[in-house]
Amino acid sequence: MSKFKRWQRVVANRSQPFAHSYYERGDTAVVLEGNTSVPWARNERTGEQFILPENDFDPIDEGAGETASPPLIVSDPVVKPHHYARFKIEPINFIMQNNLPFAIGNIIKYVCRYDAKDGLQDLRKARRYIDFQIALLEGKGSVTEG
Repeated sequence: MSKFKRWQRVVANRSQPFAHSYYERGDTAVVLEGNTSVPWARNERTGEQFILPENDFDPIDEGAGETASPPLIVSDPVVKPHHYARFKIEPINFIMQNNLPFAIGNIIKYVCRYDAKDGLQDLRKARRYIDFQIALLEGKGSVTEG
């Protein structure tokens, strides 16, 4: 039986960068299935669901759990995807409020999300948009394909 209750919030006491589900020390999670032999949780930073290794997590509030409804989900795949939910200002809002050009906006987007979404691929995309912006400033107008 799990030591955690359903809907209880827990905090990671260590990082687990190479596990099936990545979490960092200090990440918080909500227990989705507690009091079972295989507890499940959802990382509040990434939105990812994972089997909860009980030795890696401590309860935030011992008395919490088994409430009538689940806690508010801060991540939505369309409105606020998990790879942006961790920021105080979502990149699209920052980009639009500052009227940034298309290439600069994409650079910000890819750099902000690389560690929570597509890793190196996102950094390569950001580099491509940097190259587009440099070409524009140098008067070349476009970047050579390839």
